[in-house]
Amino acid sequence: MATVVSMAGVMGLPFFALASQLYDKITELLGSPRSLITDVYSMSEAAGKHIGDKGAYALSNGFTSILGPDVSRRLGLGDIAPDNVADAMFPGISKLGQIAASSAKAAYHVDKPEYWKAAAYNIAPGSLQGPADVSWFQRGDLAFNKNPDDVKPTANRTAQDTLMRKIGLTGINESVQKTKNYENNKLEQKFTELRKKAMNGVKQDYLNDRDMGQSIDKWIAAQGDPASFDREVDAALVGLSISPQDKALIKDAASKSLSKQYDLQRRTR
Repeated sequence: MATVVSMAGVMGLPFFALASQLYDKITELLGSPRSLITDVYSMSEAAGKHIGDKGAYALSNGFTSILGPDVSRRLGLGDIAPDNVADAMFPGISKLGQIAASSAKAAYHVDKPEYWKAAAYNIAPGSLQGPADVSWFQRGDLAFNKNPDDVKPTANRTAQDTLMRKIGLTGINESVQKTKNYENNKLEQKFTELRKKAMNGVKQDYLNDRDMGQSIDKWIAAQGDPASFDREVDAALVGLSISPQDKALIKDAASKSLSKQYDLQRRTR
């Protein structure tokens, strides 16, 4: 086990992917979503200060990351359990689906090379995907995704990252950027959903003459921004047959409750 951690980091440990899913789900159910991957990165960055400039991800991705590449998925056992039911029942089905989808789009968009490039990239073996990535999906230091229907930048590559891609590997800097962006987007979606539920609680509290404090607390815990509070209340009231006067009363009551909850938080710190 120590060998796995040294070569592939904590993320290379057996069943890390499964542990990450459980951790993320449990914290979400508790009303305070977190990402195990992001937390491991934070611990690794703190520990890496004692190793040197290039040791930030030695704990999370293994000491091999000091040399530049991220090989945690290649050398580790973190993905020993499939990420989804489809791959558990039919190994490789996700990859085959990706190839089929991109090939179908390429056939439909015959006159658009971006679709053919995406299909060719998905079909190519790993050793050829890296060079194709740099040639077709990188401009300057900026790397882009492979979806012609929704082009987005995915990472700022260093010279070392670009070199790694050319030889079919992924640089640690690029790997961490992409993973953090993905995890942060997932967390933001979860917090957004929690804020919507909290706003629904605010409406129910008003309609049933209840104190709004508990619902406001949930909204604050879901990273609610006081600057957007009125806007989120307005969005929550869209579609309801409520008079302008009642809307104003709800917003006024909710705002007072918000101020009260923040005052309570400040006094208990």
